This record gives sequence, C-alpha cells and structure tokens, in this order.
Amino acid sequence: MATAHCPKCSGVIEGSLAEITRHIKVCGRAKKRGGAQLVVPMATATVVPVLPWEIRVPLVIKSQNQSMYSHWSTYTRGRDAWQAPLGILLRPVAGLRLPWSEWRITRVWGPRNRELDYGNLVGGAKPIPDALITAGVIVDDCPANFSCDYLQRKELQESYTEITLLRTAHERPADSIH
Repeated sequence: MATAHCPKCSGVIEGSLAEITRHIKVCGRAKKRGGAQLVVPMATATVVPVLPWEIRVPLVIKSQNQSMYSHWSTYTRGRDAWQAPLGILLRPVAGLRLPWSEWRITRVWGPRNRELDYGNLVGGAKPIPDALITAGVIVDDCPANFSCDYLQRKELQESYTEITLLRTAHERPADSIH
C-alpha cells in the first residue's frame, strides 16, 4: 500500500503501485500542458541499504527507436510513466545523493516482447537514471558519478525491469574506470 500525489489533479492517491500508475495515466484533469512531474512524499534516507539492493518495476524497457524517434508528447508520456513507480519504489533510498554508485538494470522480457540490441536497450532505459536523479538517489548520471550495466534475459511468465544498486563509494574507484 502506497500513497502519492497526482501531478495532474493534485489529489492524494492511495493503493497499490499498479493502481497509482493507472490513475496517473488516465487522469484527465491536467493543470498545465507538457510533462507533469510526480511529487511523492519521501523521507530522506541517511543510511545506504544492504547491498546489493534490488527493486522490481512492473514496466518493461522499450526500444530507443520506439521512444526517442516518436512525437515529443509520446516520449514525455513514456518518461513520466517511469517517474510514478520509481518515485514510490525508491523511497527507502530517496535523498541519499550518492557521490558514486554502480547499478545494474536488467530488462526481463516475456512472451509478447523480444530482445533488443544493446544501443536500443541503453537508450530506452534513459528514464531510469533520470528518475534516480529526480528522487535524489544519485547526484548525476555522468560517468564520474554513475556506472551502470545493462542486461537482458527472457522469462516465460511476464515482463518487468530489475534495478539493482551494486556498490557505492565517495569517489569513483580505480577498478571502475574503463
């Protein structure tokens, strides 16, 4: 059970992650044009969770070709669709502002999807580091502050995305420089 504020109607939404995401997608009372940011009340975390720390998001990463080369409003809707669930799931680590961190993003694709080539996987996953910055988990997604591996695997049941925090440091470790 989670609570969030809808950026469109300014109402308080209570329910499961799927119910909150559904409300934000279908809410028609937008106050302004353009992309809306989800404002989720979050406590500021002071302790890094036990590593590796993993969350499972009920969304699947789409190809960069489907997201970047579409109309700007379609891209904005897709980007904002990641902000709602990640804003809620990142609550335990919100506000950490990690100076350097290593992440793994795994796209698990089911029967209705197919494997993406690596370039489209990385480009399609761009809303995830942006959501980490918005939630205050990382400082920036530049190579000096953020390292990420992108993986894919097939599963017969369902499609989803796993986001794993592997390690953190006060500065970029020498073994992470490629």
